[in-house]
Amino acid sequence: MRKIILLLLMMSIIGLGKGVIDLINEGIIYLKAGDYVKAIEKLEEAKQKSPQNSDIYYYIGEAYFRSGNLDEAISNYQKAIEISPEKPSYYYSLAMVYLSQNKKKEAMELFDKIIQLSPLSIYGKEAAKLKKELEYKETQAALLKKWEKAATMEELKLEGGTKEQKPPIQSVIRKIKFGTKDERITASALLPSYSSTQILEVIDEVLLAIKNETSWPSGKVKRNLIMAAGKVNTPEVITTLLEVLQSDDDSRTRIVTLDALRNFRTEEVISKLRDALSSVPYPAQKRQDPGIEFLRYPVIGIFFKPDSSPEQPDFILKLIPPQKDPGEEERNRIIFATKLIYILGNMKDKESLSDIESGWSKVDLPALRIYYNIARGKLGDFSSRDEMIQRLMDTFPTENVEEEINIRKNILEVMEDYLRENKEEADENVKKIKGLIEYIAGDSRYPELQKKARAVISSLGIATATQ
Repeated sequence: MRKIILLLLMMSIIGLGKGVIDLINEGIIYLKAGDYVKAIEKLEEAKQKSPQNSDIYYYIGEAYFRSGNLDEAISNYQKAIEISPEKPSYYYSLAMVYLSQNKKKEAMELFDKIIQLSPLSIYGKEAAKLKKELEYKETQAALLKKWEKAATMEELKLEGGTKEQKPPIQSVIRKIKFGTKDERITASALLPSYSSTQILEVIDEVLLAIKNETSWPSGKVKRNLIMAAGKVNTPEVITTLLEVLQSDDDSRTRIVTLDALRNFRTEEVISKLRDALSSVPYPAQKRQDPGIEFLRYPVIGIFFKPDSSPEQPDFILKLIPPQKDPGEEERNRIIFATKLIYILGNMKDKESLSDIESGWSKVDLPALRIYYNIARGKLGDFSSRDEMIQRLMDTFPTENVEEEINIRKNILEVMEDYLRENKEEADENVKKIKGLIEYIAGDSRYPELQKKARAVISSLGIATATQ
């Protein structure tokens, strides 16, 4: 909800001087890009010029919330409410912070306030729904607590009174260094399950192991080390992963490295990913049957899990007709290129658009076009709008439903951007998109899609109220 309402709150600050508006706009741009330090810096500067503007405090609260500083987020949301106590959106955002802290009582009090202030607004309806869900969960929790206690006692009984726990991370590192082949694989598979804080304690040893480890004959240890390193955001990690991406000859290892890099949005990473996409070769030979969808299902979620074989996932293998299998090298080339296209789009670097368009010519499979469409949409190119709308209306596949949900959530994000850019339009396409999103919010059988659609609806409600 809070992510969606950011830019549209700008409509309520029209009366400010141009300098303040510019500062707020810059703050919002940094906020959307994930640069919370610069966002706060610009918004604080705007606050100095207009200390009684409640929206500025809201945005500052949003920046602090996203950066993990919940105390400052709460303080700024409360200040926004103090200045403009009539705005239900502020109470809603503060309630979401309390829910993230599991402070259900405080959140419930804010939901009551929203319902009292504006029962028929989008916030009033959403607050009433969430309140009802919380009350239901509280009732169920009392029953589940009894069941869990009984199950735990039985489990302890079966295990002889003890429960298995992960060993100290230093002992895992030692086993990776000096253990037998099987011990090293098992230990490395466990490493990504540790928290980023724990991995940070041994990150120097992890990076050294990545540099010394080979991808042959199996490469399992190296790929598991890369997945673990991807949980820690340091310049040294980024440098090491980029070196692997550029120099490793094993396509499976490079694919895992892409997944590890996807959350590091720096100019260097974006530049290297663009270079990697431009260096992807074209198919060795022209496909005789371009309609073969040997990768029918999405590839966004193809991660080489640390506890499984790093070969192609089973659901990919069983979908490839044996007589038309293009071979592992070609499959990996397509997966690598498609992941690059999607990740670059998700990084919102508009200069990557031409690279993405060129990279897609090296894939050009109808089954995977949705990733190309999403990537372009996130960079502001909505020329495939109708295809994405149709995807939202298509019947769900019987397999890999979680992947399809992920795709549709991404499409909803693109539709959010499209509606934001066309908020003053009243044509049939805009009406159709709004109606479709409202339908998903109320009638989808998948809670994750309902939640995403409701957030977009909330955004549209703010736009309507402030125009």
